[in-house]
Amino acid sequence: MTRALICLWLLLGLVCCKDQASTGEPWVNVCEDLGWLEEIKGEIMNSGNKGRIYLHHYKGDRVIEVDSCVECADSLTVVYDCSGNVICEFGGIGGLFTCTDYPLTSDDKLLLWQN
Repeated sequence: MTRALICLWLLLGLVCCKDQASTGEPWVNVCEDLGWLEEIKGEIMNSGNKGRIYLHHYKGDRVIEVDSCVECADSLTVVYDCSGNVICEFGGIGGLFTCTDYPLTSDDKLLLWQN
C-alpha cells in the first residue's frame, strides 16, 4: 500500500494541473498541495466502496476526476482542479451533469488510483 501511495504522489508531481501553453511542455507541472485528495481517497477506502481517481485534461488544464463508488448505480463523479475546488459533478441520484462539455470518455484519462 505504501508503494502505491508513493507512486501516486510521484505521478501527480510529474504531470499535473497546468495549461500546456503556459508551461511549453505537455501539461508538465507540479501540484503544490494535494492533501485534499489524500482525504478523499481515505474516505473512499473507509466507505468500503470501490473507487477510482483519474488525471484528465479539461479546458486546457489538468483536472482530477474522482469516482467514489465505481459499481454503484447512483454514483456521483466529481471533477476537481488542483486546489480541490469542484469543477463539475455528474451522476448521482439527482442525475447531475454540471459541465455538459466534459469528456466522459477519452484516451486522455490516466488512472492514478483504484481500490
